[in-house]
Formats: sequence, C-alpha cells, structure tokens
Amino acid sequence: ETAGSAGASGAPPYPCFARLRAETGSFAGMAAFASDESRIEIDDKPEQVMGQVASGNYFELLGIKPALGRLMVVEDEKLSPPIVVISDRYWRRRFGGDPAVIGRTISIRDQAFTIVGVTPPEFIGLQPGTPIDITVPITTAGSILADPGAWWLHGIIARLKPEVSADRAQAESNVVSQSFMSDSRHPADLIKKHFHHLTVGP
Repeated sequence: ETAGSAGASGAPPYPCFARLRAETGSFAGMAAFASDESRIEIDDKPEQVMGQVASGNYFELLGIKPALGRLMVVEDEKLSPPIVVISDRYWRRRFGGDPAVIGRTISIRDQAFTIVGVTPPEFIGLQPGTPIDITVPITTAGSILADPGAWWLHGIIARLKPEVSADRAQAESNVVSQSFMSDSRHPADLIKKHFHHLTVGP
C-alpha cells in the first residue's frame, strides 16, 4: 500500500518530513517532492521547463522503471556529481528521442546536471495537470530544507510495511506531526489545518 500526500494546502516543512521519516515505524519508505517552473540552459540556450525536486528514493518508492539509462537513487542526494532525470515527453520534444541524450548536461542556476535517465511515457508526475519535464535531487533546494516554517513541499509519499494498518500509520504520523508543530511553535489553527497531511490508504 502507498500513502498519499496532502491536498491543496501542501505538505509540511521539510524538517517535519525528516522527523516523520526518522521517527515513524509504519513505513517501508518515505519521499518528498515539489515542482515549479524552472529556467534552464541547454547548449547555452535558455528555456522554461516544469522542474521537480524529489527525494532520492522517489522513483523506487513508486516502482517506476527507466525507459532509458537509470533513475535517481538515494546516493544522488549527495550531488556528486549532480544528476537530472528527464521525462519521456521532454526527451522526445527537446532531444528528438535521441538515446545519446544520456550524459548530456543541463544547466540549472549555473550548475551543470548530467542527464542519467528517462522516465517511461506513462509517468508524468503526481500532480494532475502538471506534467514534469525534469527531476533533480531534493538536496538541490538548499537552505530552505532546514526552514521549519517553509511550507513549500507539494507532497509526501510513503509505502506502508505489509503488516501495518492504514489507521495505525495515520495515528503514528499525526503524533509526530503534532509534536513537530508544537515544537516549532506553529499556531494552533495551523496545526489543526495541517496535521492530517499524510493521508494513508491503498
């Protein structure tokens, strides 16, 4: 079973996600993601794409297999070297479906990212109406990762351990979330609004 993410209000701050990942025992894995329009350069030519940052285990957790090359893994969060995964749609539109795209570089905020793989055609991301062009490790987001008051993530996904019920996982997640909100001195109405962010189900 896979747990879904927040809804219109978005997922909690990254430090809360980090605590959920570290302090809950109900899940076999957990990943966070966020998307935004990004300005990139290829061969010194600027263009706009829909970019996504995601935890290194994002594709593995979703069971996505590469159409070409490889997909992002946890080790890629170290950013040495920085990698990028592109969508099938973007690969065909921008590179004409050329398999030699593996190893090419995309410049994002003046940093070079090497294309390591292409996602399958059926995978366009987890946000309806927002097909993802490129995905990079969430660690590229920088200092905002440490901000307990920044509500920038779009979602959290998690896979339940086989023996764990959705109700137990929900209850455990709520305890950790509420503890984080209280420790971070978020207002009570914000706690009430957001602590059900991790919706667990089939």
